[in-house]
Amino acid sequence: MDVLTDDAPLLSASGIAPQAPRNPLLRGLDVAALAIFLLTFAAAMWFVHTFASNVLYYDQWSDVNVLQHAHAGTLSLGTLWAQHNENRIFFPNLFVLLLGYTTHLNVVLEDYLSALLWCLATALVIIAHKRRSPRIPWIFYCPVALLFLMPVGMADALFGFNLTWYLVLVGLAGALFFLDREVLTSAGLIGGVALAVLGSYSSLQGLLIWPAGLMLLYLRRRSLRTMLVWIGAGIATTILYFANFDFTAGGSDNSYIFSHPSATAKFFFSVIGNVVDAPVSAAPGAGNRDDLAIGIIMFAIAIAALVFGILRGRSGGSPIGVSLIVFGLLFVASVAIGRTELGLASAGRYSTFALTIWAGSYLAFLDHPIERFMTVRARWTQIAVHRRHAGRLTQDEDALGADRSPSVVWSTVTMVAGAALVALIAGQVLVGISGGLAAARGWKGAEANIADTSVNIGKASDAMVQTQLGQNLPPTFIREMVAAARAQRLSLFDTAAVARLEHEGLFPTLVTSVLRPVDGSTVSGVVVLDAGVGDTQQLKAVEFRATGPGLHDQVIGTSTQTLYGWISRWDTRHVANGYYAIQSVLVRTDGTTGSSTPITVRVANN
Repeated sequence: MDVLTDDAPLLSASGIAPQAPRNPLLRGLDVAALAIFLLTFAAAMWFVHTFASNVLYYDQWSDVNVLQHAHAGTLSLGTLWAQHNENRIFFPNLFVLLLGYTTHLNVVLEDYLSALLWCLATALVIIAHKRRSPRIPWIFYCPVALLFLMPVGMADALFGFNLTWYLVLVGLAGALFFLDREVLTSAGLIGGVALAVLGSYSSLQGLLIWPAGLMLLYLRRRSLRTMLVWIGAGIATTILYFANFDFTAGGSDNSYIFSHPSATAKFFFSVIGNVVDAPVSAAPGAGNRDDLAIGIIMFAIAIAALVFGILRGRSGGSPIGVSLIVFGLLFVASVAIGRTELGLASAGRYSTFALTIWAGSYLAFLDHPIERFMTVRARWTQIAVHRRHAGRLTQDEDALGADRSPSVVWSTVTMVAGAALVALIAGQVLVGISGGLAAARGWKGAEANIADTSVNIGKASDAMVQTQLGQNLPPTFIREMVAAARAQRLSLFDTAAVARLEHEGLFPTLVTSVLRPVDGSTVSGVVVLDAGVGDTQQLKAVEFRATGPGLHDQVIGTSTQTLYGWISRWDTRHVANGYYAIQSVLVRTDGTTGSSTPITVRVANN
């Protein structure tokens, strides 16, 4: 076993570490930090309680397929191990079986499980860092909790299938927690390996836990034997992952990045910068300049944090932050390779993983921030005095001042980078709260449409089935899985809502679209809004809603029916310049709504 003693407390003659009296201010800050942690956790649970819906959608039809095999007695290891796109989802499939047999695959409970796993991963990361840096007050860890658990990050938990992602994240956090114990026993190493395997066979991103863990072992100067065991386990896990692997199953052409290097770089930095899932047009080549700028700045800060954490070496909690940065950067690079050709509109959904770069950078810089600030200030003062009185200094004193300058410059760079990061995190948290709530309200409305189409699928066209229940999936497959879900009373079909939705029938105007302005266009002044509506039965109103700078699912116009569609006008001079997602929303006579696919426009007024 490996023993690290560099951070161990000094012992008194009696063998007990002396305890300094606690400052009342620090005790108060600890109480405030505990309150913030508890409120953040409670807010995450409230978020799921308020916005989660017990409906099946898109990737979750593969969950129904697993349960169909289980009920038919044809379930095999091959079914559980089968690829889902490029992912091995063995462990998520086991959770699906558990939820299927105990709760009839209640998706709300699945969403709660995802949120709990995310909270657990956040807690493990914070505790692991604090364990190595005990002098840092708990209040300094609140930005990590607020960043990870802000609503825009929690929004991914509202899609039950994303349980795969949260298993990866808890596997990452748990592996780092075990590997970073001061005394790494064989049991601790086995625990870290087991959690890395859990993450690896939950989604492709889980394989990135292995290089992140290796970086931590290296920085902690673990023995060669320990690192070889970790490397061997990672290689074996990876070989098994790709055994009989279908590399075309992901549906993307990885050669795209070689013919479009600038688009790939833009995608890479934008994923890092868009952790609040800001709206981006689906038009080819479209992007958000703010996301790109923030991503470039954040990448530079992350590199500085990497260097700082590596230089810190064995001391403090910085290696935990470095490992998170390694994981996050590798993840974003892999996404850029496989998803650039899909456009930046698909990039926001990866914000949960990109947050590891932000949190890792913060944790890498966090060690002894007050002491570092005082040291930097003292050294700059010393240099100023040295320059002021250079003519009176001896040659030895002059050389001493010159020798200190580079370290002072580097320390100053890290302090400035850390301060910029704190400002960026604060801004992202504020935007992420409002944007996440707006996105969750939109998803709640979309799930009402999904439920309506699922129950009345026999009356829906193939186009509607694909639009509402799973883009790019064959309608015949969706219909088969809906029938299986109904027969097994899974999810929505185990609730009283089925009878109500059948009585109301399929709402025909679920299919709506924004005709004007065009997706990806730039607008200014007074803009004509035009929506297409399939049918007007049971229709009370057609609204246009926008989400963007200062607007959160806000009504920007109520339309009037004309020969050219449902028309309204929007005076863009009353809003800030920037990107806005616009939807046409159908309001039924019973108060329920149906929304169109959002389009994105850029407002650019002088």
